[in-house]
Amino acid sequence: MADRGSLAADVSLSGEVLHGEALSGAVARIGEKTYVLSDIIAPAIAPLSAKPAPYAEAARRFLQSVLDEGVATEGAYASDRWGRLAGRLLTARDRGAVQAKLVAAGAARVRPMSGDHGFIRDLLAMEVEARARRVGLWSLNAYAVRAADAPRRIPVGGFEIVEGVVRQAARRRGRVYINFGADYRRDFTVTVKAAAMKRWTAPLNLGENGDALAGRRVRARGAVQRINGPSIELDHELQLEFAD
Repeated sequence: MADRGSLAADVSLSGEVLHGEALSGAVARIGEKTYVLSDIIAPAIAPLSAKPAPYAEAARRFLQSVLDEGVATEGAYASDRWGRLAGRLLTARDRGAVQAKLVAAGAARVRPMSGDHGFIRDLLAMEVEARARRVGLWSLNAYAVRAADAPRRIPVGGFEIVEGVVRQAARRRGRVYINFGADYRRDFTVTVKAAAMKRWTAPLNLGENGDALAGRRVRARGAVQRINGPSIELDHELQLEFAD
């Protein structure tokens, strides 16, 4: 999708008001097509544990209320390996992004995916406001921003937002490691391929191999894995935000 730089950007609509079924807070079936709303993640209705995540049904109902009012398609979508269309839906009433309504209401968190950085930054600003007001899922401890200096309290296996002060960043074997503690075997770490970091350095002012990050307070978001301590791998530059 093209980088339009704003949620209020002019868009090309299908012209038809559509209604559909919310399968979760971020997935909708409209006619014979399934749409995944890009750049957000909603609580999962049926994760591997077969138990819905906290606030999952409330998020699904919120999206359903938007679909009941009517939406329009934007016209350009990427297809994932399951044949679902990933992109943006717009409300038929005011042509606002459905993702924006979800994030502002605390029904979804931001998960950067697309190349539309202006859109994602607007969503991130809305998320900050929703979190400050503790609306929707932000009222639950399950979705609290995790502290990087308390690695044992960072859940592994799901999407998390982790905030803390970077101790150091170093490149090793084609990968940059952003460390938040003195012991990589147990402390929280963010990793990124060095080639990707090189592309991101100039626009984000990260310094060579991320060395400008040392001493900065940042927020990282993504799936947490256990690689020594808890770890998030970045594949999109806006998964990392300056929080200071």
